[in-house]
Amino acid sequence: MTTTARPPLAHNALGRTASAENAGLTITDHGVTGLLVLRVKPERVELVKAVETVLGVALPGALQSATVDLAVVRWMSPDAWLISLEMTERERIEAALVQALDGHGAVVDVSGGYAHIELSGPSVLEVLKTSTAYDVHPDNFVPGKVVGTTFAKATVLLRALGGGSCEVLVRRSLADYVLLWLDKATTDVGMRYVNNSE
Repeated sequence: MTTTARPPLAHNALGRTASAENAGLTITDHGVTGLLVLRVKPERVELVKAVETVLGVALPGALQSATVDLAVVRWMSPDAWLISLEMTERERIEAALVQALDGHGAVVDVSGGYAHIELSGPSVLEVLKTSTAYDVHPDNFVPGKVVGTTFAKATVLLRALGGGSCEVLVRRSLADYVLLWLDKATTDVGMRYVNNSE
């Protein structure tokens, strides 16, 4: 899959100008991230072990994620995981995973197809509560937990991070919509946009 280094939100005037002092919400745009969808049946134990050797971490269970220096691995379904990694490592890891699967699974490069943003700041919980029906209370949405849910009306993958921060992966075509939603949702608390891809 051919990708571009241009971040999904790079063209957005809001993204270039939003910089509220003492903002309740900070949006960090990670730009184009290397993303691979891995599909393998868990009962194929030898294949799973081979994949885990490539990644350097065990495939996480339901609603969980695992982080190593190389990558973040997110559970998506009983036989699918979403792996994010540096673009410079993407082709090498993809090739190694394909070899490990030996034709009995699949690896699909979806880099460039998603916007990868992080929400942080004192108003994250408040904003999340107005944006999704999922229970984001810290007792339920604990660091490392991953859920596929709706954010406003967009389908997203949410991952709880430490310190009350949250990662949002949303399809590139809906990235502007999510950013505009967040702009409205932070009218009272202020929003700051940080382009971490430059």
